[in-house]
Order: sequence, then C-alpha cells, then structure tokens
Amino acid sequence: MSAAKDTKGTVKRLLGYLSAYKLRFIFVVICIAVSAATVAYSAVFIQDLIDDYITPLLTQSQVDFTGLKQYLIKVAVILFAGAIAAYLYNRFMVVIGQGILKKIRDEMFSHMQKLPIRYFDTHAHGDIMSHYTNDTDTLRQMISQSIPQLLNSVMTIVVVFISMLSISFWLTLIVVAFVFIILKVIGSVAGRSGKYFIKQQVSLGDVNGYVEEMINGQKVVKVFCHEEQAKEGFDLKNGELCVNATKANSYANILMPILNNIGFILYVVVAIVGGALAISGVTNISLTGVSVLTLGAIASFLQLSRSFVNPISQVSQQLNFVVMAIAGAERIFELLDEEVEENDEVGKWQITDEEYRLWQEEIVRVTVPMTILACITEIRQGLGKVEVQGSEVHRNVYVSDRRWKNIVRLLKASAFVHGRTEVTLPDLLPVYHCLWSEPDERTDIRQIVIRSLFASYVKEISSISRALKSDLKVSRVREALEKARKQGDRRDDDLLIVDHFYYQVENHGTGNTYIFIVDYRNLKEYNPKNAPATGMMYADPQNPKQTIIRVFSGTAKLGEQGAERVTLYRDDRNLYINGVRFPMRRLQRGEQQQLWLGNVTLTDRDYEQELETVNAAVEKLFRELQGNMFISEEDKTEVGKYVALVRKEIAWARVDVRKLRYGDES
Repeated sequence: MSAAKDTKGTVKRLLGYLSAYKLRFIFVVICIAVSAATVAYSAVFIQDLIDDYITPLLTQSQVDFTGLKQYLIKVAVILFAGAIAAYLYNRFMVVIGQGILKKIRDEMFSHMQKLPIRYFDTHAHGDIMSHYTNDTDTLRQMISQSIPQLLNSVMTIVVVFISMLSISFWLTLIVVAFVFIILKVIGSVAGRSGKYFIKQQVSLGDVNGYVEEMINGQKVVKVFCHEEQAKEGFDLKNGELCVNATKANSYANILMPILNNIGFILYVVVAIVGGALAISGVTNISLTGVSVLTLGAIASFLQLSRSFVNPISQVSQQLNFVVMAIAGAERIFELLDEEVEENDEVGKWQITDEEYRLWQEEIVRVTVPMTILACITEIRQGLGKVEVQGSEVHRNVYVSDRRWKNIVRLLKASAFVHGRTEVTLPDLLPVYHCLWSEPDERTDIRQIVIRSLFASYVKEISSISRALKSDLKVSRVREALEKARKQGDRRDDDLLIVDHFYYQVENHGTGNTYIFIVDYRNLKEYNPKNAPATGMMYADPQNPKQTIIRVFSGTAKLGEQGAERVTLYRDDRNLYINGVRFPMRRLQRGEQQQLWLGNVTLTDRDYEQELETVNAAVEKLFRELQGNMFISEEDKTEVGKYVALVRKEIAWARVDVRKLRYGDES
C-alpha cells in the first residue's frame, strides 16, 4: 500500500512540472485527438469507398470517376491534417520534455550544493552522477515519447471502439473477448518486466558508482596489486546488472510478438465470422441501425480491429518505459528530499548585485605576497605524498593549475572579507577543502596545509636547535679537554675528547698520527724497569689519511677493526712505538686541529632572543587562525594540536639554552 502511495506521489510530482507548460500541453492533447481521429477515419473510409463508390461503379456502363475523385481528395486532406497534427504534438512534446528535464537538473544541482558533506561521504559519486544521466534519460523517454504515445493510443482506442460499434455489434464482441486475453497477457508479462526495470536502474547506479570509485582509486589498486579483486568486484556488480537488464528486456521484447500474433489471430477470426454473417444474411446491429453486413463493412472492420489492437500493444510497451521512468523519478526525488544544512546566518550575508560588483573590484586589488606563494609551493609538494586514512598507501593528489588560480581568488576574497588588502597565512587554511578529491584524503591534506603554514617557523626552530646542540658539544669538549689537562683524567670512554687532539706525532710512515692527551700522559716512561703499555694503531674512521694510536685502560676495547697491536713508551718529548722513537710536538695554547667535525669554537648568538622572536611569530599566527571566520572549530582544534608540538620544540630549545649558559644538566 505504501509503495502505491509512493508511486502515486511520484506521478503527481512529475505532473506538477507540466503546469509551466499548461497551454502547450493542451495544444498537444488537441493534436493527439486529431491524430487519433484520423487513424480511425483511415479505417472507416474503406467502407464508404467500397460500398458507395467502387461497388456502384462496377454496375455502370458509363463510368464517372468525379465523385470518387472528390472523395479521395477529401480523404487525403483529412489524412494530411492528421500527419501535421502528429508532427506538431511530437515537436511540442520534445520542447516540453527538455524544459522539464532542465528544471529538474537545475533543482537537483541547486539542492546538491546545500547537502551536508556526510551525504557525499555515504553515496558513491558515480551513483549521484547516475541521477543526472540515466535517471533523467528515463524521464526524457517517458515525457517526450511514452506520454504522447499513451494519450494517442487511449484516444485511438476510444475512437476506434466507437467506430466498430457503428459497424457491427457482433464483431465488436469478438474483439472485446480478445482484448481480455490481451490484457491478461500484458498484466502477466509487463508486471515482471517492470519489476526488473526498477532493479536495472538501481544496478546501473551501483555499477557507475563502482567504476567511478575504481578510476579515482586506480593508484591504490596498482600499489597493492589489487587488480584481480577489483575485477571480481566489478564482475559481481556488472553480472547483477546484466541479469536484471536481461530479464527486464526479455519480458519487454517478447510482449510485442505475442500481442502481434494475437492480433493476427483476431484478424482471421473477424474475417471468418464476418464472412459467415454476411453470407448467412444475419441481421447486423450497430449504432447506425439494423442492416446486413456488406463487403465494405467487413473490410473496414478488419482494418479497425488492427487499429484497435495495435494501440493496446503500444500501451503495454510504453508502460515498461513509464515504470522505468517512475523508478528513475523516485531516485531523483530521493535526492531532492534529502535534508539540507540549515544556516540561519545566510540571510545576514546576502548582498546586492551592486555590492557584489564593487566587492569584485576590491578583491582584484588584493595582493599576494611571496610568503604566501612559498607556502602554496610547500602545500603542492606535500600533495605528492598524501596519506590515505586506514591505509599505509601514499597518494599523489593532482590539483590543476586552473583550480589553483581559483584558490588564489578565494584567498583574495578571504583577505577582503577580513578587511585586509594583502593575503596572509590564516587565509590559506580553509583551502584544503578545495584540494581533496576523496573523503579519505581530507584529514591528511588538512595536516599538510597546517604544517605548511608553520613550515618557515619550524625550520627556523630546527636551525636554532642544531646550532645549540653544536655549541653544547663544543662547550663540553672544551670542558673535557681542560679537565684532562689539569687532572690527568683516565676516562677512556669520554667520546667528547675524540673530537680534539692535543699532541701530534710527527714523521710517522702512515702520515700524521694523533694520540689522545689522556693516553699520552699515562704512558710509562722509557725505562728498563717499566714494562711498555699495549696500545692499538688504526686508521681514523673519520679521516682515513690519519692514524690514531690509543691506549685503553683494559683489554675489552682492543678489538677495533683493522687495528694493529703496538707497544708504547714515552718521555717528555718523544713517543716510542714498538721501540721506534717519534718526536712529539705539543700544540700551542689556542692552536687546534681542524678535523672532520668542524672547528670546536662557540658561536656568538643570542639564542634566547631568537627563540623569543620565533615564538612570538608562532603565537601571532595561532591567534590569527583562531580569529578567521572561515575556519571551523574542528580545524581550530587541529591547529591547536600542532601548535602544541611546536611549543614543545621551543621549550626543548630553551632547555638547551640554559644548559649552554649555566651548565644545567637537569
């Protein structure tokens, strides 16, 4: 019962679109009536032609064709008028149909702009597109063809039925009996066809949606080698469409041959019965009176019987298209009936045409500084590797130059609305809505835009942090060297001292050879009473052209790869390697070796002031983003999360500043 109500409501809404074309549709109905009357007349005139003109001429010795000629001219004029009427109503129905379709498409598109994002997240884009293509095409078929055909057929049936009653009541009963048979066949076959036509429309929308999804996600399919699974999914949906379309069209296609054959049987039965009645001299009853069936009446009735059955067949055929069109209309009205996002602020933002023109002129004058262009470049680079939600796949999101131009116009409009003559960084955040193509890209693209907004400040903080760590390292090296020089510290694992060598071995066969101060100071003096120390000689891993000689406090660290075990003595000026003396030169105070790690000197920078400057810039941008009217609360929350990370990096850098200044290790 509910389905019937829905169908009636759908038909009523469709007919409501005809109100804009009321006068044209009335003219169409008149033309259809004329065409239907012409069809009936084309069958009836045969009786007059045979009985009133041809038969009398057969008995005349002097044949006069004047009357016949005039009659044929009259018939030709009537048939020509019918042809003109058919031409006009078909032309007018095309105009009416296309006008209604335009209005429906306009309404759909306008309504679609007001739908919430969740609708597009839950409906395949291909299925939505199917509303504009397949569903509207079924309406076109119904409005421009099915409706006029149905009206023409119904009027033809009525006029022809009256015409048959005017010829013979008995023969009309035979036709009516066959009509019941025809209606029974139509009800059985067309019902099944209509059911599968509805399923066909739904399946077609599913196939379109799946194909669109696969096209957009083709890179993901390729990366995961998902081609076979994608083909299996398509085969399943395409197979379902094939089954539904096959069954729908099978029932639709067998209907006409069945009805045609029933019509042929009816033709034969009417001819036999009519001939028998005429030969037997049975009294014929008709609307025109009581008489005997004539040859012309039988011939005319045979033609009328064909004209009566054919429209019924056409009605049954067009009913399939009507059912399919109603199914498409229901899908269209489902879209139009979707709840829109309510916005009470819309009225407040409405502007006049003059205001719009003036605003456009002002928006054009808004400038885009290089900082914004640099940020856009950063965003474009980030779009080459977008993380897809729920997957480890990275997607290259393409944004055309035309879209970027439109985005720049949006940036200018945002700056203008906020009362600025120049685009600033806060204007950039909302553009992520213009960059994503699929819902699963939205989250990461938003993060890309947020990171790009703060990219310059993050790079500056990173640069300050690297310089701080370098200065901290140099400071610790200097402290360690001074401690080793004054206290003779034997800490062999103090890697900080590796970066600086205080004594240099000269004239060694391998080139310049270095030794740590802590090792050299603790070597045994060259004396027969003292046993030599065991050391290791190996290539400097940071500079293969140099050789390192090292004495360890224990034997655990003697496994240096490529090392050579040597014996070591010393005196005040020489180093003895395997008993061979090598002069030592002590570097002068302030003289330092230039090694691979760079010069161990402190930079003269005010790190605290630098951090304060970049922190002030970050906080300023954060406040401006919070005050942008085009940024949602969700976006503000995500910005807050990222700024918290940036603040943490600044805090860690400030800790390093305290360590550098006060030696604070806590």
